[in-house]
Amino acid sequence: MSFFKNKKSQKMVKETITMIFPTLKENKDYIYNALFDTGDLKTKEITWNDKSGIIMYLETMVDMEYFEKVYFPALTKTNKGQQLEDLTVSPDVMKVNQLNKVVSYLLKGYCALFLEEQTACFLFNSVQVNSRSPDEPENEKTVRGAHKGFIENLDINLNLIRERIQNRQLTIKHFKLGTESNSIVAMIFMNDIANPLTVGKVQERIESISSDMIFSPGYIEEIIEDTPFSPFQQVLFTERPDRVEANLIEGRIVIMSEGSSDASIVP
Repeated sequence: MSFFKNKKSQKMVKETITMIFPTLKENKDYIYNALFDTGDLKTKEITWNDKSGIIMYLETMVDMEYFEKVYFPALTKTNKGQQLEDLTVSPDVMKVNQLNKVVSYLLKGYCALFLEEQTACFLFNSVQVNSRSPDEPENEKTVRGAHKGFIENLDINLNLIRERIQNRQLTIKHFKLGTESNSIVAMIFMNDIANPLTVGKVQERIESISSDMIFSPGYIEEIIEDTPFSPFQQVLFTERPDRVEANLIEGRIVIMSEGSSDASIVP
């Protein structure tokens, strides 16, 4: 697969300030477009004092169990005399009126609450904390730099990548492969840097995989590479988040799967 950097990424684009819209659909569409329909962006519908609302968050950055335990009871309890502004007395809750800021805080691990006919958004700090410390890979030790490595949990691995690249251009697409195993596979790339033709070709080859079981990214490698019988390596494997970060910034595509600590980097 050929590779070249997208020329659009070399241009500095000044971001315009966008105020929050009065309708939920406009705000939802803006967030999805700003984050390029990334697969880890989720929404949850709620009702607050007879007003429709939506909660938006990145599941790879947010601890939803913490959010539902700390904030959700107050958001689902009906109290005609209470205003959402009363929640901002907590340092972990803030109110903003710009969609640009909402996107930035979503990337940091906040949940965003939009209400119909309100031109303000409430942000709740619920950053995900990894339950297990990702240890450094035995085969890729380094003297300098980070000493974290991927583990067998895909959500934690994606969280490690999101923590290092808090950029709206980072896009994650999920696939469910294996008619029997239903394995979750993630394709990660920088939307403004990766060659869109290469992204489309990799996605097409992943979606074309027909098998009962998917064991690891190494199994997928045999299907997506151009010449599987070539003696030369065409796919780079790593268990280090910093190497994945460097290759994503260079415009390459990363493939990861549930149950494996390996990340495949193409092309």
